[in-house]
Parts: sequence; C-alpha cells; structure tokens
Amino acid sequence: MRGTHGILIRRFLTAFVALLALQAGSLVAPAYACGCGAMVPDASRRIGVGREESAVRWDGRTGTIVMRFRVHGDAERAARIMPVPSRADVSLGDPELFDRIDRLTAPERRDRPYSWPREDDWPFDTGHGDGAGAAPGAGAGVGVVGRERPEVAFAGRIERPEGAVAALAGGGPVYLTVLEQEFPNPGRIDDDHHLRRVADAPYREVIHADRLLSVAGLPAWLLTVG
Repeated sequence: MRGTHGILIRRFLTAFVALLALQAGSLVAPAYACGCGAMVPDASRRIGVGREESAVRWDGRTGTIVMRFRVHGDAERAARIMPVPSRADVSLGDPELFDRIDRLTAPERRDRPYSWPREDDWPFDTGHGDGAGAAPGAGAGVGVVGRERPEVAFAGRIERPEGAVAALAGGGPVYLTVLEQEFPNPGRIDDDHHLRRVADAPYREVIHADRLLSVAGLPAWLLTVG
C-alpha cells in the first residue's frame, strides 16, 4: 500500500505541475487591457482590447469596480482574470453606466461672440467662388480650452445622480473625477500602472464656438456701416 500510495502522490504532483505549467503558458501573452488583469481566449483564438473603461467607488470598506471593454478578435469566449485582495462578488453591470457618465462629464459649450468679420466670414470668405452668390451669415470657429491637468477630463460634485450612476454612488451626491489616459503601445507595459493622486478642485473642459454677432440673420456690423 505504501508503494502504491507513493505512486499516486507522485502522479498527482506531476499532474498538478503540468496543469500549472499549462496555465502559466496561457498567461505568457495575454491581451493587454491597459489595467489590472487580462483576457485569455482559447489557445487557437486571438483577442485584443482596444479600450477599457472603469468606474470605481470606495465607501471606506468596500470597493466596487464596473468595467467596460471594446474587444476585437476571433474568440467566441474568453476568461477575464482580475486580481482582488479578497473574495469578490461578480455580476453583469449596467451597460448604461458609462454612457450616463459621458453625458454628465461632457465638455461645456459656450458661444464667444465677436463684432467684426474675419477672414472666414462674408465678405472676406473666398471659398464660394467670387462671393457673388454668397449670402451674409455668421461664421463659426471652435477653440478648445487646454486642460490644466492632462489626465483629468472632469472633476466635480454631482448632487442628484440618476440611473446607473445613482446606483453606483449609493443614491446620494457623489464627487466624480474622470481620468483619461492613452497607451499607444500597450505591449510595452511591463509593470503595474499607478494613477497619480489628483486634487479635488472642480474642473470641466470648455469648448468655445466663435460666432459673428447677427441681427435678424444679418451680420450686426452692417448696421454700423449702413
């Protein structure tokens, strides 16, 4: 019995090591998701993650992470591996969460009027032949106010979150900070990525649209020279 028992143990250890090696081999070249974890497809399939979005809430004791991925490849199924500090509950998230966050944090658009015509306005606009058939109108240009903090796309307090955002926030007001980062070559990532701490100062991107002042559809400057 002792000899048989020893053989069984050796066989078990051999099988365990082989399984471990197989799992390690599967993780040698996972698809990088630009975050913690990886997606592993079947051996004969390929998968890649073009964009990852994560919404994180921490209430002092429990962390909630909702993730959305834009995936490409020929794999019909894949395993998502994500390290957690302790046992975690996993469920499907609300697909509307990130769309709502996008709407809440969208850049603010403001009109920036000006009085005198510029090179793209009538009568200086030469993009329509000789301009004989061009009707007077208001030209528009778009200027983007640069970000004060490159990674922060939005920071501010949401007093009355709704829908999926309210569910994630626990139903009350929430201070929302949105960070955006781009990794042109994710294959070069060889270590954990850590986001730097940012200040809670409110921030929102503003897009200005330059518009020529008009009255009843006509440029206002015509009234001053008529």
